[in-house]
Amino acid sequence: MDLQVLADAADGLSAMETVPETVPEAVGSPEEDYEIADGDSLDLRTSLISEVEKTNSKMASRRSNEQFQGHVSTRHPLYQLPVDMPANVVTNFTNKLGWLHNREFAISPRIDWVRLGEIGLMERMAPFLTKNFSMDGFAFTCNGWRNLFAISEPVFQELCVEFFASVSFEEATVDPSYSRALVFRLGGKFRECSLAEFAWRMGIYEEHETRSPVFKLFLRSAAREYLPGASGYDFWGTIANGAFHSGVSQESHIRSPIHRLLHRLITFSINHKRHGDKVTSLNLFFLWSIVTMDVFCNIPYRLANYLGSKAAISRAGSPINGGHFITRLARSYGLITPRLTRTLTRKPGDDLSMGYLESMRVVVNMGSHWSIPIDDDTEPRDQPEHQPRQRGRRNVRGRGERGQPVHHNAPMGGAIFGGVMPGYFDQLSLSVNWIGGTVENLVRHLNVEQPPHLGDHYPICPTWSEYQNRGGDGAVTSGAHDEENDD
Repeated sequence: MDLQVLADAADGLSAMETVPETVPEAVGSPEEDYEIADGDSLDLRTSLISEVEKTNSKMASRRSNEQFQGHVSTRHPLYQLPVDMPANVVTNFTNKLGWLHNREFAISPRIDWVRLGEIGLMERMAPFLTKNFSMDGFAFTCNGWRNLFAISEPVFQELCVEFFASVSFEEATVDPSYSRALVFRLGGKFRECSLAEFAWRMGIYEEHETRSPVFKLFLRSAAREYLPGASGYDFWGTIANGAFHSGVSQESHIRSPIHRLLHRLITFSINHKRHGDKVTSLNLFFLWSIVTMDVFCNIPYRLANYLGSKAAISRAGSPINGGHFITRLARSYGLITPRLTRTLTRKPGDDLSMGYLESMRVVVNMGSHWSIPIDDDTEPRDQPEHQPRQRGRRNVRGRGERGQPVHHNAPMGGAIFGGVMPGYFDQLSLSVNWIGGTVENLVRHLNVEQPPHLGDHYPICPTWSEYQNRGGDGAVTSGAHDEENDD
């Protein structure tokens, strides 16, 4: 189907759906729609009434069959296959349309990368997102993960349904130039592309990079699974506390805030999960390939495999994932035009908030600025993952996941102003600042006035080094109203 024909057909559909006068909602009573004279025969009256009833029934059936969730017509041009298509292709496509059109969508949040850069998170992630590959005298700078995480596109229901109802991926594909590695229908036309072509169409790598001699070497050697001698269980022990259990172990067990953020970016993209705090074996593999400096993941293969069999599955209640990837692919074919998109249903998305990152312990609200917390302490491997709370005791440890403390307890030995005291002081300041910021956010969220006895602001507790720079005996305040808050 030509794109121009598709657009024209979409225009016709749009006109049908936006001009309700041409398709009346219901036909009224026979007396309203037909002028029946008093002298007409009973047979004529019966015939006219029967005709009206049939018309009402047909139109009700038409409205039922033509309306998807969100009032999207099943007769959209994207869903119409050519008449000469093989019967098995038509049957398979139609069956998948039947369960895809009512599915909910899981939309990845939009990320403000500039804001992350201002906090310092981009600098901390940079060594993992840009790596240098070399083999047989060839060199290649790999920015695949950086480019993948940066993909941000609107999600259109019809494009996703059309793609996932038709896509197939050859998992046995080894040659990056094999042209039928990924086959799908998009924009009213069946298409196919190799892994190399898929890589540049998705924006994971530049087109000129995929045409270089080193790129084939790179993809052939890139990991699709753990390399010999490596395993997820061993890797987990190097970055997290407790034993690893796929789908049970939690992201909060990961000690480094940068590793926690990288894991969440994975769950937003190449293996979207509704519960992003659960660590699966596949996501742990992806994290291993990112943070292990001499390992490169075959991202085009893994993404094609995800879109081909995992992003939209027939299991009841499973949402459609990866919609922004479909839009990026459609854009590479020149399909995202105003003329077509005005006939599509756009799915709304949200922004990734700083509060969300704070709940992950990736950032800390210091009152006047955001900071990156230090890594968690390493716990013995044989320690139980969750200690039961004793009866009758109030949980005062903080709002951690499954009762885990927000901040690890500092040992209380050592000299008063040396040894562990600075660490304990910093943790106490962090907790007080977190409480103050939470109250301020709550007051602002509820749009109420600040209680008079609390003042107009909360003091910002300094770190131990900041405290000593003030002379070691000054009041712990923000500096704006030091005298008012000395008490």
